[in-house]
Amino acid sequence: MTEFTFKSIGKIKTPYREKFCIPRQAGLVPNVKGTIELEREFSSPGITAGLEGFSHIWILFVFHKNLNKNWMPTVRPPRLGGNKKKGVFASRSPFRPNLIGMSILELDSIEEKNGKVYLHVNSPDMMDGTPILDIKPYIPDNDIKKNARHGWLDNAPTDSKFPVTFSQQALDFLKKEKREMLKDQIEAILCLDPRPPYYRMNPKDRPKEDFAFGFDDFDIHFKMVDGVFLVTWIEFLAEKS
Repeated sequence: MTEFTFKSIGKIKTPYREKFCIPRQAGLVPNVKGTIELEREFSSPGITAGLEGFSHIWILFVFHKNLNKNWMPTVRPPRLGGNKKKGVFASRSPFRPNLIGMSILELDSIEEKNGKVYLHVNSPDMMDGTPILDIKPYIPDNDIKKNARHGWLDNAPTDSKFPVTFSQQALDFLKKEKREMLKDQIEAILCLDPRPPYYRMNPKDRPKEDFAFGFDDFDIHFKMVDGVFLVTWIEFLAEKS
């Protein structure tokens, strides 16, 4: 068996402070920004020359929070409700023999500052601090295959979008802090139901559990009530410390 060693060329900064509630693919939660900061070694002049003309880029990255996790030959894709198994190579599970992920991100701009290169991207699906392995231009003529088949996804149920509502505390917080975009971002994340798949299998058997996730400088608390996600409380991290 051949082994390889790779260097990360940089890291991405995103508002997602933990794995929970990260969208399962890029582009699902609009109005969320990310920045890829290249290491100084890979910020040589001209290294991104020509890339600015592309609207989207391929990003290869490492699922670095899964380094101590074991992979399995079969997985339970969330699109099948978590109750059917498929081969790991027929899925996009983050638990893989090699912890490599890939995403297509919209490229907003490229900036050079203090001897480093920064790529500003839109709607990422990566945790803050994710190591980046490579960047390639997305070429529609080559990367879009018109006759491609969808495999088991042809019979997978269509994702439902759930309504999202806010408690009075959450509304007052968003109004006071003038966080209109934060409200839109929370709605976009929760409407896709970020809970583990087993909560969707038998919703009547599940209690109305409270959940929370870290997003940017905030902790967002929510629960499901009668088929609606209720944002119960929003905290500003500076106020907790």
